[in-house]
Amino acid sequence: MSSRKYRKDYRLIEHVDERGRFTTDSVYCGEVYRFSEGTEKAHAVLKRMLIWTAIGFGCYIGSLIPYSTASRTMIVMIPYLFSVLPLWLLFSSVLRLLKRKDELEQKDADFANDRIPACSLWLLILPGISLAGELCTILFKPQRVLNGDIVFFAGAALLLVSAGACFSRRKSVMAEKESLLFAENQQ
Repeated sequence: MSSRKYRKDYRLIEHVDERGRFTTDSVYCGEVYRFSEGTEKAHAVLKRMLIWTAIGFGCYIGSLIPYSTASRTMIVMIPYLFSVLPLWLLFSSVLRLLKRKDELEQKDADFANDRIPACSLWLLILPGISLAGELCTILFKPQRVLNGDIVFFAGAALLLVSAGACFSRRKSVMAEKESLLFAENQQ
């Protein structure tokens, strides 16, 4: 079952299985959504977004491994550590939408219309703050810069690029109600 927000979209159907027990299944009976630009194009964009988020995870983990001044600076590290949450939510939303073939439920449409743009935007903001703080450290206190800072800077910059790539493609995976798409196609 889904959360409370989507409970009216499901009906419970009871039946007797082959052993004579009563079983209950949930069946989706809510509105049907589809990708606004077509399923094939949306899946191609989602596959690219999946690659970008995987690159973002690699850059995130790789930039935290070496010892650096950034790991000791709170204004740099706190936003960077919190950027894993939108990165994970973006990754899981893209995976969920890739599993859907043609028809989307309301929860999937909410993932496409709300969660992907929000997570992409937060992935631009949080590592951007960390990158700005690290850049200030490099410019104003170059004697404190270690080799790990260069790795952190490169990893944060690549994470920012991957977030920008996902944010720029967010409109290609938007979902609309099927009745709205049908009305647009007839005009």
